[in-house]
Amino acid sequence: MQTLHTAMRLMLAASILLSSCKTKQKDPIDAAKTQTSIDSSVPPVSETETINISGYAATYCKSMTQEFVVSHKNETTITGKQGLKITVDPSRLEQENGAAVKGDIKVRLIEVTSSEDLFRTDAATVSDGKLLMSGGSYFIGMESGGAKLKLKAGQSLNVQFPLLSKNAMELFYGERDASANMNWKRAAVLLSPARETINFTDSNPWDAPQVTSYQSLEEIAAARVYRSLDEPVYYYEHKITLGQLVDSINCKSAKPKVFLQTVSYWPKNIPTNKGPIDTNYLISRYGPRLQYILRRYKDSEDEAARREKWVRYPDSVVSNWKPRSLAGQLKQYYAPAEVGTLGWINCDRFMDPQQQTEVEFDFPITYNKSRMQYFILYKSFKGFLRGQADANEDGNFVFSNMPAGESALLIGFTKLNGVIYQYKQEFIIERNKKISGEFKSITADELRNIFGKNVQI
Repeated sequence: MQTLHTAMRLMLAASILLSSCKTKQKDPIDAAKTQTSIDSSVPPVSETETINISGYAATYCKSMTQEFVVSHKNETTITGKQGLKITVDPSRLEQENGAAVKGDIKVRLIEVTSSEDLFRTDAATVSDGKLLMSGGSYFIGMESGGAKLKLKAGQSLNVQFPLLSKNAMELFYGERDASANMNWKRAAVLLSPARETINFTDSNPWDAPQVTSYQSLEEIAAARVYRSLDEPVYYYEHKITLGQLVDSINCKSAKPKVFLQTVSYWPKNIPTNKGPIDTNYLISRYGPRLQYILRRYKDSEDEAARREKWVRYPDSVVSNWKPRSLAGQLKQYYAPAEVGTLGWINCDRFMDPQQQTEVEFDFPITYNKSRMQYFILYKSFKGFLRGQADANEDGNFVFSNMPAGESALLIGFTKLNGVIYQYKQEFIIERNKKISGEFKSITADELRNIFGKNVQI
């Protein structure tokens, strides 16, 4: 008997999938325009039927993921399409097994800035059962050479969050349980708006040190100073003078290789109007008036090129100046925050509990033995809830802790006798509010258009 029952269910499922192959793709949220209401005279089934939609978000998350590749040697700041700014400091990162970062770092970023995106990424805005108002949810993941990265103990990630809400927000870290349900944990980090500024370039080129007088490396470092051209040196184990050394090296090459740079350590402000200068004292105190540093022509040429670059730098900044876009200037940010973990991050605030109420949902009698997977998208703020509902003895289900006065969209799915049905209704949350309506059939393909290929029917 059990075998016959199983065979009949398989045949029914096959017929549904066969018919769904002929259905054209439609609006991901609205499902099919041509839907059939179920006859309420059909008797309820004897056991609860369920539809498992957990894990459906993976496909949509993949389509939303932005990828960046940055150096593992230098600190780099990246900006997402919706404005999230992340400063990647390789010195703060390590592999999950504690090994050092090797090779370029791949950064994966997801920016969720609307209730619809919260719905499609299955990121319910709930913290330990309490409703949250979202100011933007984000996923930050990093890897190097195929190995996932994490922050070192005691280190943090510098992040600037776009200011998407005028309400005070704080930071939350996302955790998913074994059933992929999202729960947000407070990070004890308050977010405050950054001071507003206006900039006229995309970067500040004047952060580089300004050079007013250029000194050679040999003058800065402790280079050897020769007191005269006759000072003895050794060249291929032969003792010769400094002057002879320069002549010997340069005479064997078409282009001079070395030269003597003259330096003086005598005071520059020696008075000349007070009689003869005591040169004996100056020589005994500072050495000969002219002394010598042996240098390579190649070093001199390199320094000349660097000096020329510094001289031309201000002119190049002016010639390459580009104004920042108006949209970029108008975008506001919270002050930089130190994020303590990679993964899901949210800017949130708790909903005021004094404004919360209950909403009662009337199940049609036909579905009293069915289980509804529901999704609530808040329209007047960024928020999203998900869960499952079973009818009580009165054939009702009560949604608790709903924000009174807010606009919401309820989307529900259930299954009866192997057929999937969808419920959809927008309403205003009010005290003593009751909502009801019809479930309409939806094909397997239409369901996958909404959730991707991961839904299990």
